[in-house]
Amino acid sequence: MQPNRHTYMRLFSGEFSILQDARNDLIELPASQEEIIQRYSLLIDHYDKLLRTALKLSRISDIQGQSLTNQNDRLKQQSETDYLTGLYNVRKLGECIPAWMSKGLPFVLLLLDIDYFKNINDTFGHLSGDEVLKSVASILTEQTGPDDFVCRSGGEEFSILLHNIGLLQAENVAQNIRQKVEESRFWLLAGESVGITISIGAVEYAPGMSSEDLLVCADDALYLSKELGRNKVSLFPPLSDKRHL
Repeated sequence: MQPNRHTYMRLFSGEFSILQDARNDLIELPASQEEIIQRYSLLIDHYDKLLRTALKLSRISDIQGQSLTNQNDRLKQQSETDYLTGLYNVRKLGECIPAWMSKGLPFVLLLLDIDYFKNINDTFGHLSGDEVLKSVASILTEQTGPDDFVCRSGGEEFSILLHNIGLLQAENVAQNIRQKVEESRFWLLAGESVGITISIGAVEYAPGMSSEDLLVCADDALYLSKELGRNKVSLFPPLSDKRHL
């Protein structure tokens, strides 16, 4: 909470008293030259103390400003970050897609879904399911670059924006992710481990697409991977291809 006037008066009561005395001294006319010199010396001393007081106030202001900045940074991070995995959340995805579109660079959206994730929750419990989600999030972070965007879209679904890349290159990235997940063992709370697979849908952004277009196309590709038996990567044709209409 920011200090008010009364707080400052209490913190710097000594300095305020000195300034009041200086004011009173200046109001009274000096009787001699010697007294004028004394009062000037005293005024210089008062001025020095005033500077120290101002420095104290400045430090308090800096501390408060830094504290407020830190609080704002924490709130911003919480609003953009998935609490469980530490990845970005779907709200941040909704901001990121149009921002990437405006840059004019190619990019690809991947939608990923853990196959039969409900079975893990039903068999081992939701806490064990959470461990799987966190492990998958780590794999996605490891398999993508620093300029890529990785988020948990919700539940067992994740989204990745691959920066400055075409669809065929993105397919290789998606296949590497799929294979890494398939080959990994995921440790649960009770010390057991399970194997899982993921299904992936990919679509490349084309000029004229909206955010909704991109998400719908990627979701259609993901659904195709599910239909083909899961543990697949499916690509969606560009928007100009009439098959999506």
